Amino acid sequence: MEDDAEGDIVTDMWEARLTGIKYATNDNLWKDEPLLDLTGLKVGEKKAVAKGMNAGLVLAADEEPIRPEKQSLWRLSPEDVEKTRRMVEHENTRTFDQDIFDVFLMILKDQRDKEDFSSILGVILECFKRTLTRCEFESAGRFLHNIRSIYEKYRADNHWALSLLDDFLMMISSPRSLKPLPGCLKDTSIRDADMLKDLEKMLGSLSPESILSLGPMLFEVSSKEVRNHMNRAVMRLAAKDPRPLYQLARSHSPPVARQAIINLSRLGKTDHIPIIMECAGSEDLPLKRVAVKALTMIEPPPVNRFCRLFWKGMKR
Repeated sequence: MEDDAEGDIVTDMWEARLTGIKYATNDNLWKDEPLLDLTGLKVGEKKAVAKGMNAGLVLAADEEPIRPEKQSLWRLSPEDVEKTRRMVEHENTRTFDQDIFDVFLMILKDQRDKEDFSSILGVILECFKRTLTRCEFESAGRFLHNIRSIYEKYRADNHWALSLLDDFLMMISSPRSLKPLPGCLKDTSIRDADMLKDLEKMLGSLSPESILSLGPMLFEVSSKEVRNHMNRAVMRLAAKDPRPLYQLARSHSPPVARQAIINLSRLGKTDHIPIIMECAGSEDLPLKRVAVKALTMIEPPPVNRFCRLFWKGMKR
């Protein structure tokens, strides 16, 4: 037998087609086995024990009928019916991208070839974009969590593939990768509280550079609830690195710039005062008002008092 043989020695001999051996098969392997006698089984008339999925067949045999107190054991509750329906629907619409994520992440941990490593990351990226297209935020979030764990391990070990993962995490947070998201978020079916939490958690696991895509995207979504969850994710990312918000504050889109200033004021750090002061000198009056009001929410107190007086003057 060869070392990588998949069968047994009989299979190997068969495939070797040795000229000195005659091969034959026997289809009567079970001729001596007793057959199951079904003649005593009688099927009675169909009786509905409940509506919908609870309808079933009552078997009529020589034994006495099932007593009423035991019939409840065969009856599905409405909760069981709904649970079964969801299981069937999930199985019929099941996708295998999460399985692909899990398998390829396992391969990445032991991968030694740089070219193969890059190819696997390319496949994972395409799976990630398809996952966003289907609004499968939980699956995407779980993948991001796992890839982050691998990244931290690689960083601790100063792994040779760390630079490749850096590029991948930047790419997966880029406008090109997040492009399917607006179309998904416009779906009116996204109202489930758990799905919105999964959306926020998934977006918060991206790189801070994704703020450059998520900021303008806020104004492409009609649902206020969805926007709130998205903006909370933006705030979480900005707490790690606020610089993408600086770029959005200089955006040619006034609504995008105003939202960036509001988010910077909520961070409440004096480091952001220069960019907010810059926007306070804007010729766009709504942006100027937002920037001045933002300065009143940030220390130090002397600047705060000055801005409050200036803000009152602007309101007049």
